Amino acid sequence: VHPKHIFSAGFGVHSKKESMTLYAGRMMLDDGQLIQPNMNLELAKARHYVVGYKFLLSENMDLKLEAYYQDLYDIPAYPESPYFSTINSDYGFEGNKLSNYGTAYNKGIEFSLEKQLSRTYKFQVNGTIYESKYRNLPGTLLHTKYNGSYSTNGQLSKEFRVGRNKEDIIRVHSRYILFGGMRYLPVDIEQSIANGYQVRILENGFTEKSPDYFRVDLLVKYIRNRKKHTTEWGLDIMNLTNRKNILYMYWDRNTHELQNEYQNPLIPLISCRIQF
Repeated sequence: VHPKHIFSAGFGVHSKKESMTLYAGRMMLDDGQLIQPNMNLELAKARHYVVGYKFLLSENMDLKLEAYYQDLYDIPAYPESPYFSTINSDYGFEGNKLSNYGTAYNKGIEFSLEKQLSRTYKFQVNGTIYESKYRNLPGTLLHTKYNGSYSTNGQLSKEFRVGRNKEDIIRVHSRYILFGGMRYLPVDIEQSIANGYQVRILENGFTEKSPDYFRVDLLVKYIRNRKKHTTEWGLDIMNLTNRKNILYMYWDRNTHELQNEYQNPLIPLISCRIQF
């Protein structure tokens, strides 16, 4: 509508297969016969809707806003209580018969501010506020495992010309990631103690929420350019602040308490590459 103002809209229908382990899972009947009840499941499907607006702030910088809605259907799910939906599954064999009645949605608003490389630096900042829920067979709307409510990330790169003829480059790149914690099923402490193993409360969905995930990475490269080859040294530090991000929580039957399993700590990586 204007050299600096761009509007956009899109619609699409997509399908996705689950992991092969879900289809290949076996189930034993009362007579001892083994069957694979999920081999003929339909593909999970989704209708995507998106509208956007881009404002060109300058020749190298733009601001973008998008609103989106994802309507998911034909999701494999348990046809009986606790009506678990595979939209919350990452992997694993499935030994129960599933049905394609499952539905869910994701909706949100996203913004991004991006500057292309000019004057030896570039950056990008992105943020999203969203909601992710699924509906069980009785019709109750519940949080999905991934409903962290918000996420944001950004990166900044800067180059410095060094050397006698300014032919070498020192490149500094950093980024951050921050998003709402993953949700999990609550643990029934009393039942877990009585049984001697972890018992999750399945009926109400993913009502509990882990702490937010935060990570900062730093990458420093020295690039030495010569006529016949280029040598590149790099130091990549993942999780620079050594933050303890929770991977998942579990009940320890020895201590009778909830314990945390953490993700990777600070990890330094050194690299060298020669290009001819």
